[in-house]
Amino acid sequence: MDLIFLSLLLGCASSAPPVAPPAPAGRAVVAVAEDVDSLLSVTSETSLAMEVMQAISYPLMELDFDCSLKKGPALAERWQWSPDGKVLSMWLRDDIRWEDGEPLDATDIAFTYELAATPAVNSPAAGHVARMTAGGRPAVLDPHHIEWRFSEAYDRDTQIGHTTDLTILPAHLLSGVDPSALRQSPLTLTPLSSGPFRVAEHAPGQRLVLAANPRFSGPTAAQAQLAEVEIRVIPSYEDRLAALAAGQVDVVAGVNVHDADALIAANPNLRVQVRPGVDLDYLGWNLSNPLFSDVRVRTALAQAVNLDQIKKDLFLDASGMCHAQRAVGTIPPSLCAAYNHNIELVQFKPDQARALLAEAGWGDADKDGILDKDGVPFHFKVVTTEGIERRRLMAKRLQTAWLRVGVEVEIIQMPPNQVYRLVGKGRYDAVLVGWADGLYVDPSALWQCPEGDDRGFNVVGYCNPDVDALIDRGLSEPDAARSGPIWAEVQAKIYEDQPYLFLYWLDELVLVSDRVDGVEVDERGALSHLERWHLSASR
Repeated sequence: MDLIFLSLLLGCASSAPPVAPPAPAGRAVVAVAEDVDSLLSVTSETSLAMEVMQAISYPLMELDFDCSLKKGPALAERWQWSPDGKVLSMWLRDDIRWEDGEPLDATDIAFTYELAATPAVNSPAAGHVARMTAGGRPAVLDPHHIEWRFSEAYDRDTQIGHTTDLTILPAHLLSGVDPSALRQSPLTLTPLSSGPFRVAEHAPGQRLVLAANPRFSGPTAAQAQLAEVEIRVIPSYEDRLAALAAGQVDVVAGVNVHDADALIAANPNLRVQVRPGVDLDYLGWNLSNPLFSDVRVRTALAQAVNLDQIKKDLFLDASGMCHAQRAVGTIPPSLCAAYNHNIELVQFKPDQARALLAEAGWGDADKDGILDKDGVPFHFKVVTTEGIERRRLMAKRLQTAWLRVGVEVEIIQMPPNQVYRLVGKGRYDAVLVGWADGLYVDPSALWQCPEGDDRGFNVVGYCNPDVDALIDRGLSEPDAARSGPIWAEVQAKIYEDQPYLFLYWLDELVLVSDRVDGVEVDERGALSHLERWHLSASR
């Protein structure tokens, strides 16, 4: 109950003044493997950057998740759809300001989404505006009233995802920047804040310091409780764990299951939080490489690997809980209505794998134990990111499994940004990486036929016109009961083609020191609701 009502109950004629929240205090340190790529939403491609941008931006909506998006007011106080589902109207708060004092309003939202639609920006979020009409992404009716106008009605959670995924950019600072030079703007490293935190320092490749925003104009409940959060870049996985055990950092995400068990046993001041399986690890085949153009070869390479045994070996914790589920596609199991539970998994059948490879023309003419075809040995390189221990372990298991069927593999670990550059240009044989999937269904960027040389997020260069048509149908169906079977068919067709060796949907284990309370790891990431973090009262 509020203070005024309580004072009336007590017979007090005068109301007490509102109690001001305590000033932000204390500092927490988060260790990460790599720096953010960009802190402008229209150019960023990494999940860490998205989490940081959420901390320094006031959201259009407050989103939660339980099988589907749960929507709450934030900058948008209320919203409604037109009867035909083609217009989403939003009414905005009028009291949110940028840290320089300028108002955040409808103009900024329209500016942000127009940038995403501008070809010169080459935004990875361009797909978000694909079903919005020109002049309707959104249409500005007044500074606090907008209309998102769509060319067709489609799934409402996906519509909300498309209109809220991009954190808003300040039009008054960026409107004069050449879109083709946007990635070189200083604001990519030190953007303007509208949220509870601001960027106080950014030493690329070393640290990013977020400080409580003293000019945050949002609700008191959303104010930062910590004075500072340092995001410290420690590329070595072992060094991150050592820093956590030594009390030099407070939070480390992406800890392997067995390491988490050992660290907690040795350090009772640590606790584990679980980000439930929205992280997909996969091995992608470069489909323009002749080695992998035959689906029989891709299927054989999947049959040669005992994924069920690897799952038990790598992801079973001391309590017997398994933190991995075999994947059949890029739609996560958490999207209950869209996930296909009926796909028959490729099974570990090494003899059948050898037979399929022989059927595809691979033999061992020189009897050296390595398959060859037309005098060329079956040898390829797997590129993966350094600093992520589970992928190093997985790559070694794959290498061993494939050698047993006569396929020789070289593993190359690189910094993540180098891997992404190679993958984006198609300059690799196979790549072991992952996706942090969205909380709504839109597989178009990952699977629809790429246009021109730029593969975007379709890193393997997959193209199946039947899948393209199904994705278009699924996205155009507003009724989840009707779109569910379409998404199930999309997953089945892609799995049959085996453009990835689909590995696992993984829980992310986050270790947290008891110095810090209020950490709420959920589907949105380890830094979800950073403004609620505070120092423990017992420390």
